[in-house]
Amino acid sequence: LWRKLTPDEKKMWNQKAKEEHARQLGRKVPTPGDPSLRMDCNRKFISERTQAEKAEVHRRERERRLVREEIERCEEVIDKEFYVIDALSIVDYLDGECVPCEIAVVKCTIRGGIIGYYHFFPDPGPLRPGHFAEALERCELEHEIKPKDFPLASSDYE
Repeated sequence: LWRKLTPDEKKMWNQKAKEEHARQLGRKVPTPGDPSLRMDCNRKFISERTQAEKAEVHRRERERRLVREEIERCEEVIDKEFYVIDALSIVDYLDGECVPCEIAVVKCTIRGGIIGYYHFFPDPGPLRPGHFAEALERCELEHEIKPKDFPLASSDYE
């Protein structure tokens, strides 16, 4: 049936379909040539675009600049040493206990950057029954540290 229609008839039915679709979505009914109804490649109306992303970029740039200016005014802060600590867990038990499989500590200053670091892979030991599959899944998705026989793991905690 569609093949038998003339190009003008197809155009008319396409327009009716667009109007019905707009009504179902609660949007303005499109009329041919209406510039406010042009869409981008993601099928979003160009007229509905906001400058939110651009405003967010400017806000972050302004915050970074203010932080830098504040830090420069506080000379003693620039050379103050601080530590950043991070740990990865091989499995998290329901009772809140976490079994660490990697620990990293970085010593740094704002002016000097990283001064020193400590990186350690503690041997997690035997896991509680029923948690080995979870540990294997986390290994594959996150950190690639095997729950058993990881060659860099050490039980020497000194």
